[in-house]
Amino acid sequence: MIVLEPYLRLLGPFELVHQGRPVPVGGPVAQAILAALSYAPDTKVLPGRLIAMVWGNRDAVTVDNLYHFVSRLRRALAPAGLRIVGHRPGYRLPVSAAQVDAVRFEELLRSAQALRDTDPDQAARRLRAALQLWRGTSALDNLNQRGIRRIADALDVRRLDAEEDLADLELGRGHPELVLDRLRTLAVTHPERPRLAAALIRALHATGRLDQARRALAEAEHAAGRDGAHPALAHARRVVSGGPRFHPPACVAVGVPGVVPFQLPADTIHFTGRAHDLARMLALWPAGDGEPAPGTVVVSVVRGMAGIGKTALAVHAAHRLAPRFADGVLFADLRGFTPDADPVPPTGALDHLLRGLGVPGPQIPPGLDARATLYRTVLAGRRVLIVLDNAADEAQVRPLIPSAPGCLVLITSRRHLAGLDDATHLALRVLPRAEAAALFRALAGDRATAADRDSVERIVALCGHLPLAIRITAARLRLGHATNPAKLLAELADELGAHRRLSWFSDGDRSVLAALAVSYRHLTAPQQHAFRLLGLHPGADIDPHALAALADTTPDHAQRLLDELHAASLTDQPAYRRYTLHELVATYVTQLADEEWGT
Repeated sequence: MIVLEPYLRLLGPFELVHQGRPVPVGGPVAQAILAALSYAPDTKVLPGRLIAMVWGNRDAVTVDNLYHFVSRLRRALAPAGLRIVGHRPGYRLPVSAAQVDAVRFEELLRSAQALRDTDPDQAARRLRAALQLWRGTSALDNLNQRGIRRIADALDVRRLDAEEDLADLELGRGHPELVLDRLRTLAVTHPERPRLAAALIRALHATGRLDQARRALAEAEHAAGRDGAHPALAHARRVVSGGPRFHPPACVAVGVPGVVPFQLPADTIHFTGRAHDLARMLALWPAGDGEPAPGTVVVSVVRGMAGIGKTALAVHAAHRLAPRFADGVLFADLRGFTPDADPVPPTGALDHLLRGLGVPGPQIPPGLDARATLYRTVLAGRRVLIVLDNAADEAQVRPLIPSAPGCLVLITSRRHLAGLDDATHLALRVLPRAEAAALFRALAGDRATAADRDSVERIVALCGHLPLAIRITAARLRLGHATNPAKLLAELADELGAHRRLSWFSDGDRSVLAALAVSYRHLTAPQQHAFRLLGLHPGADIDPHALAALADTTPDHAQRLLDELHAASLTDQPAYRRYTLHELVATYVTQLADEEWGT
């Protein structure tokens, strides 16, 4: 990696490096301000936000005091050719992402995540490159300001997440020896992380250290206490207790016997509501030794519009279901509707799933049919839970469905996937008012209390009760003023009500506008045209005759177009031949119509 200078190091003791040497920038306050600006490179940071990032509270120092701190810092930075650009109001540090190790670390993690399904070898290399940027075990460990410690704690958690992801990748690829020593150290220093302990247990077991694996399991269960039922530990317990193992047919020369995958992402601690939907999913495979429908593979499709919480529900249900599947859990993000990414082809998804089942890369055949045949063969006689997230269409997932009984397949998609005849279909709706408010309060923490009921209900209503919009809005609240939460909540509601635009619902990685735009881009040209025409319709709902008049076509053709938009989860159908739009979708389609026809 080419290192551009000056270079700002946050992954360890904070320092500014220029011409290969550390540059003194002043005392702890100056270093903390520079660290905070580095964490948001080349981005305007408002004074109140900068104060909160450093001291943890917008009232900790005055804006005038901040101005004097920044003025002294500017003079100290001059020898390194670094400057802080002033805005009215705010400050910006004009450096690139390549000049800040913490930002480069995050970029490598994102690229590794994007590659783990299609190229796990490259994903592992990028995770290793990200972890090599660290110069210690804690970020910014020479700075103690409250706000800076929050940034540091978040980076530390991301480092441990990356260590766990790398361990899962290497174990899935059949290389436990590459992570064993590192896992020994991490599991001791972080006993509060069951996933680390579980990875160590699996690595010990995979390398033949059975007694050590049993001792590590006992220690992990003692440390976990009430969290001893954590899915990762439950999975490790099955491995150590000699549960069903991977015994491939003789025709498959698999080099990693005993692999029991657990690929699920972490469950959200703020999962709220959806009790009826969750109960339906858990009933797909009742607890106990029996199978729900002997002789069949159980397939369930969770569908709904962008941002409605399909993945959150599927992952939450999968964590609850995981102990019922002795041979492990597979997870694949198929990227059917991911901004700036193409859907994963079935061949790439099968490569990921086969590696997770312990098949070494050189033994995976190149063609789709051959990979699908091997996949079905390896799964024969095994009990595995398979989660296929963000599917594009039926053609993408059909080769990923096993043929022999014993497996449960959970699929999420924005499309209805009606062509999967034997699947059960669960259509997600927006959250009811009470559940939407409960989700917002859980995410907002102490920023929203029972006394703020009216403001909370107004906010979630303006979010259209859509979980993605609620999560983004709650994140905005958490970044706000902490001394008067009730006032901030009311101001947030007023701001959202006065300026509600789709661009408002964005916090960097998440965006309602981007999510809807992906759904739109996946439509055919006639479907896109029909969708834009909905932005011209003044009523609360539309029928085929109204669209036929707008599109200058026949009612039958308009009906087909409306059905296709409904299948893409861009419209709702509350009654026969009547279609409505979610209010945020209505905002989006009106924007599209205005761009084309100037409405």
